Amino acid sequence: MILIDNSVGVYAQPDYWDGRSRIIEMKSYLAIPPPPDIALQLRLFQLAFPQFECTLFCLNRHSVPVDTARLCVPPPTAEESSETLRLAYSIAAEHGEPKVLEYMQGPFVPYSLAGGPAPEPMSAPEDPVRGP
Repeated sequence: MILIDNSVGVYAQPDYWDGRSRIIEMKSYLAIPPPPDIALQLRLFQLAFPQFECTLFCLNRHSVPVDTARLCVPPPTAEESSETLRLAYSIAAEHGEPKVLEYMQGPFVPYSLAGGPAPEPMSAPEDPVRGP
């Protein structure tokens, strides 16, 4: 979960990730070049997994035979990251639902809109079955 200014959380869960270095988002239609909604989704994934390589796979089910396409998504620029965080914050402030962070499952990736270091995130309590 992306945590912005320790007050707004955004879930960012790609379709696949290998736990080490790669995230993959899949679409069942041709989304290359990514339209604005998919581009935003990919940027959020990249903010949640900042050191991971991001790939978009498209299985175009509307073509016969089914087409496939792949796009290696370059990391967002500092300006794109800032714009994405501000947009996510404003959408969450307007449409989000309050949650108690202590009851949310981590991991949390903290960000600050001020451009400085992100505030230290609160961590979820330890799960007695699964551990921290």
